[in-house]
Formats: sequence, structure tokens, C-alpha cells
Amino acid sequence: MGIITMFLIALVSELVNERTIIAMMENLWVLPFLVALYALPPNPNPWLFFVSLSRHISGSGLIEW
Repeated sequence: MGIITMFLIALVSELVNERTIIAMMENLWVLPFLVALYALPPNPNPWLFFVSLSRHISGSGLIEW
């Protein structure tokens, strides 16, 4: 899946001829999960915490060159 993602990122950046905005898309993907982690109560549901944290961590590997 990582190879497909990197290929699509490269393809989109070539089509729009803009590398900066494409590189910033990772931050847009991670932001909602970071806000969700911040807004969780002190003792959250373990599954809710797991999903939020795993999505947040997986977003950090979306754009690796």
C-alpha cells in the first residue's frame, strides 16, 4: 500500500506542478486525529484511544521520500 501511496503522491505533484501543497497534505490528514486525541477525556474508552492513536501514527508515514 505504501508504494501505491507514494506513486499517487508523485503523480499528483507532477500533475499540479506543486510540491509544497502536496507535502502539506500530511498535516491536514493528521490534524483531526491530533485534535481528537487532545479532546479525549482523562479516562477514555481504550478502543477509541487505540483507533485515534493508530490513525494519528499512520498519518505520519504517508509522505516519506
